[in-house]
Amino acid sequence: MNLVLLSTQIQKDPGVIVGPITSVLGYILNFIFDFVYAITVESSLAFAIILLTIAVRTLMLPLGIKQQKSMQKMQELAPEIEAIKNKYGKTKDPETNQKMNKEIQELYQKNNVNPFAGCLPIFIQMPIFISLHYLMNQPYVFINKLGVMYTEMSKIIMNIPNYYMNESPFFQLAIEKVPKSIKHFDIKILENVEKVVNKITDVEWNGLLVNASSEVNAQMTELLADKNAIEYFMGINLTDSAGFTFPGIIIPILAGITTFLTSYLMMKRTTTSSSEQAQTQQKVMLYGMPIMMGFMTASLTAGVGVYWITSNIYQIVQQLFLNKSRDKEKIEEKVK
Repeated sequence: MNLVLLSTQIQKDPGVIVGPITSVLGYILNFIFDFVYAITVESSLAFAIILLTIAVRTLMLPLGIKQQKSMQKMQELAPEIEAIKNKYGKTKDPETNQKMNKEIQELYQKNNVNPFAGCLPIFIQMPIFISLHYLMNQPYVFINKLGVMYTEMSKIIMNIPNYYMNESPFFQLAIEKVPKSIKHFDIKILENVEKVVNKITDVEWNGLLVNASSEVNAQMTELLADKNAIEYFMGINLTDSAGFTFPGIIIPILAGITTFLTSYLMMKRTTTSSSEQAQTQQKVMLYGMPIMMGFMTASLTAGVGVYWITSNIYQIVQQLFLNKSRDKEKIEEKVK
């Protein structure tokens, strides 16, 4: 008996925008992975993600430096902007507001500052962030070596007599894994078995292998060990949600801490504003963003968390160098 539920895919379609980015990202990650795998099998997926992040951040380096320099200049101009706002006071008069905004804009132009420069790197990073989540949900589709392993595991299952029947443990697992909204999902098709295999947890594998023959058990145990060596990092499965239990919770904690540090390093050079609204915005940025990113990386695949943490560490180092460079420039300006 075939498993018939409601669509053609267990995985959600990333869509027309994220889909092509996911394909390109998958191709690049597979290339990097092959290089890493030739050196070490253990945690090779994690190291590939780390190298991918470094490559992306390095390509974005000119833009990142421009962004941070622009933000530093804006922070230095904060007292002058505050003075302009105080000059015009709190008013709802459109003409007065227009004059105030024009004067602030002239100040930006005079100092060659773009107030929107800080947004562009985030807009570039977000599609990568989302695409990596789709990629980590089904890594066997993009990482060739994992694809071979998943195919072998699926073929072993398909060679088990009556694996597709109602009483089969694999059939029962498939019913749980395939969403209720799916229709015409034929469990006798290799590609569909791979999709189910991709969703089986370690605990569920143990349950399946208890009743398997010694031959199937031996073959599957070896393949699972190879798969886990690739997909796990510090005891965390990068293809599963990080969650809030140990050791997965390490990911959201580090994501929160590194996000806080990136904001802190930028804001510690900011002249304290007398504006209550500005101070509130700074506090939201400093404390709100780390909490938000902690929860977000807990709900997404752990591989995305590794990307975000590595990206933050890169930015922290970049910020430290820029701060040092800016301090040196200020000293030289005073000497002149």
